[in-house]
Amino acid sequence: MKFSLILCTINRYDELNNFLFSLNTQIYNNFELIIVDQNSDMHVKSIIAKYNYDIIYLKSEPGLSKARNVALKYVSGDIIAFPDDDCEYPKELLKSVNDFFVKYYEYDAISGRSVDARGRTSVSHFDIAPGIITIDNVFKRANSITIFLKNKLVESTGYFDEQLGLGAKSPFLASEEIDYLIRAIKYGYKIYFDPSIIIFHNEPVKEYSEIIILRGYFYGAGYGRVARKHMLSSKHVFLMFIRPLGGFLLSLFFLRWKKARYHFFVLKGRLMGWFA
Repeated sequence: MKFSLILCTINRYDELNNFLFSLNTQIYNNFELIIVDQNSDMHVKSIIAKYNYDIIYLKSEPGLSKARNVALKYVSGDIIAFPDDDCEYPKELLKSVNDFFVKYYEYDAISGRSVDARGRTSVSHFDIAPGIITIDNVFKRANSITIFLKNKLVESTGYFDEQLGLGAKSPFLASEEIDYLIRAIKYGYKIYFDPSIIIFHNEPVKEYSEIIILRGYFYGAGYGRVARKHMLSSKHVFLMFIRPLGGFLLSLFFLRWKKARYHFFVLKGRLMGWFA
């Protein structure tokens, strides 16, 4: 199977080079890389010139979902993935994904798990056990960099919702990939979660600065918007609100004011996304 790897990049150069190098080490090398450059300069071109595998270079306006939609028009692979410009692929990753689809051909997509340099789960809170991804557990079994989708699923599901994701012209700056997977599940596609398939991505440092606190609000708004858009179960919605509320109260109890403020803004964002 051929992979089409869609990578949207902005304001990262050293990290992008690290990812490109990780592709150079892949055991399985039947892939194309589609880079969507959202920078105002052309520095990315000088970075990709060092690599001789199949690279398609595109430009796009800011907006992660918008950039991915631009790239989707150019894919030629059987499997489509969405690496971040600051993640890295272990050398056996593409082979492992290909082997999965060869062995379990009845599945239309697979999601793995992101880990940091020490092998600890990063970016998302993932389930421990493998299994089918459903609408109720998708938030615990997928994020953008961990999903690998068969072309037929992408052709049916279509484009990303450009009102969701980083750079969107809305306050809903997250969960665009969750929205996409829920749409695919509603179409009847089967998606599997395997935590043994890993992608390297360091855990962002939470300093609870004003930028991080605002990010918590806008990411929370994206979560709430997707939960309302697809009318997730009452249990899921209850947990969506109670967890940041619990984090807020616990942080207050231990006098961690900045952390309390962060959880408060996450809760506020989720409420805004739900009622928008």
